[in-house]
Amino acid sequence: MKARPFAISFVVISSLSSASYALGPVTIIPSLAYQNKVLSFDQSYTGAQSNKADFSTRVPIINFSLTGVFKKFFLTLKVERNLDETPTRTDETDRSEIGQFNLIAMEGSFVNVARQDVSLTFGYNIWKNLNVFGGYLRGKTTLTPNAFCADIQYTLTADQISDANDGGNGLSVNCSRINRAAVQFFLEDAGFSEDQPEYKQRYREKGPYLGVSYGFNIADVGTLSFSFAYANMDGEYKDNASDPGNAFSGSFVAFHYEGSTTGTSLGATWTAPLGDGAAYFVDLRRQAYSMDGDDKTGLSNFNGVSLHSEEEMTGLTAGVQFYF
Repeated sequence: MKARPFAISFVVISSLSSASYALGPVTIIPSLAYQNKVLSFDQSYTGAQSNKADFSTRVPIINFSLTGVFKKFFLTLKVERNLDETPTRTDETDRSEIGQFNLIAMEGSFVNVARQDVSLTFGYNIWKNLNVFGGYLRGKTTLTPNAFCADIQYTLTADQISDANDGGNGLSVNCSRINRAAVQFFLEDAGFSEDQPEYKQRYREKGPYLGVSYGFNIADVGTLSFSFAYANMDGEYKDNASDPGNAFSGSFVAFHYEGSTTGTSLGATWTAPLGDGAAYFVDLRRQAYSMDGDDKTGLSNFNGVSLHSEEEMTGLTAGVQFYF
């Protein structure tokens, strides 16, 4: 029995080969893959205050998908998340001026980055290797800035921040410009708040997408397919800043931006058999999300400030799939 290869892309099945197979009326296709993802994040704030910041990093990703095929219809559930428990660390570039807030971090600081995606795709094979598909995506990028003192351009450990605050152990620095992660730590260290959570920022997008794909059979070797998808989603960017004792007189409060997000996915996938009942695939894909957000807190801290975010991800994926 010769299995028919299916090219499974980052978000969707990008090609259904026209070759015949004899796997029964319903075919089940689990897939496991590793991805090296380059993730870039660029933000700008306009209105009462103007500011820009960006970073770029590599994130190792593991993904699993499960596909069911019936005649010309297919349904795929795909789950992706960063491989390491400790997110990838990145050095951020902050182009803001002194005195302007930067919601990502601060110039010279480090930010841990994690990424997760879940998608459900339904598709139909129109003609030969031409397919249309649609689905729903939920994606999340989690940013965990390290506590940072901008005055000396140095990433401080929790103990060092405490020492700097108390002037102990010979460490005497002026930390008048610290990032939000350091403020969050200070609140617990100084006794203003107990069990203060680690400071994090989360960027989410969720919503439907539509796409099309076409594959080219290369002799009896494999299938080269191309796909394009467009998404119209809801976006959200928020943090977990908490000052329950009001130690900073209302200046340290959580931000919360929401707005519409559009996205595109453009990919190329090579798929070839690995004997009977299995195949391997290599996928190169670029995704881009753009969000325009408005403040949802209603607080004077963010009054009149709008957010624009650009998130780009380029991933090279290699994996195997099996047919049952």
